[in-house]
Amino acid sequence: MKISKLFFFSLILTLFISSTNLIAQDEEGLSFQQNLGLGFSLRGTPLVAGDLLLGGHIFFTVTPDIQIGSQVGFVYDGGTNILASATYLVFAPYMKYYLDRIKSLTPFAMVLFNVSSVPERRFNQITGKEEVKTATNTSLQIQLGGQWYPTKSRNVAVFGGIQFFQYNIDPSRIVIGLGNPFLGIEWIID
Repeated sequence: MKISKLFFFSLILTLFISSTNLIAQDEEGLSFQQNLGLGFSLRGTPLVAGDLLLGGHIFFTVTPDIQIGSQVGFVYDGGTNILASATYLVFAPYMKYYLDRIKSLTPFAMVLFNVSSVPERRFNQITGKEEVKTATNTSLQIQLGGQWYPTKSRNVAVFGGIQFFQYNIDPSRIVIGLGNPFLGIEWIID
């Protein structure tokens, strides 16, 4: 089984950050509460499967341990060949729960409700031509990761992780395992 370079890079980065204190940070928990923030992330396995999600997100820190927000982005699905490739829109409201800090790394679990518009190619038997119709796919996802604050003010965070669980609602399907690595950056507005 091939491991994507993006997944391998995020794993090495997470291990490196969790094992060292490059920039001194205090050991207390997150101090942000009721703040807005913006972020950018990329997710997928572009080198193995040709899939890549690029997008941004806006969030609100409800408590120091809970963040709610929504991701909006575009996915490029490489498909099995150039005719099967597609680009589609993704909207994913989420809740992120921060766990106890491990040195300079703050682990988290995130639950997303993913809604995407996916182009589907179908053969129309009446016209004898292939048509592209847009379908809506929905899924519930659980992602695990870690967040690191490279500055003492902790307004900027670098995060990464992997998808652990996915339940596709339509069509119904469950995916359990490590996949879809993601990396990103967040900025918390004071």
